[in-house]
Amino acid sequence: MATKSVETDATTVTYSDGLLVIRSKGVHSTQTSVDATLAAAAEMVGDTRGPMLFDAREWPGGDPAGWISVIKKIGHIFTAAAMLVDPEKIDEIGSFPKAIDRLVIPFQAFDNEPSALAFLEPFRPETDRSS
Repeated sequence: MATKSVETDATTVTYSDGLLVIRSKGVHSTQTSVDATLAAAAEMVGDTRGPMLFDAREWPGGDPAGWISVIKKIGHIFTAAAMLVDPEKIDEIGSFPKAIDRLVIPFQAFDNEPSALAFLEPFRPETDRSS
């Protein structure tokens, strides 16, 4: 599968081999920026829902309206999500990942990328797991 990538004002969105990766550019999220990122993600994955890694190591946070957009749309685009945060900031994200995990899709926060990718692996579409 070819790698697809698009830049939004706040993120770089990349899709390859059934995994969507959203990397923050260090911009505070608003509803507008979240909607733009999720629209790019939805266009890339099309009808094939799969897992998403949100690299939030450079992310300074977001507005409540942005979180509401995430909650409304995340289950329609992704099968699972992992949030990658700096180890010293993992406690700052609060209970959001646990709430999403309990109510919408499997969602966990990690302080290292290999663990996040291992968590997401079982959620990748079978057709995209070619070696």
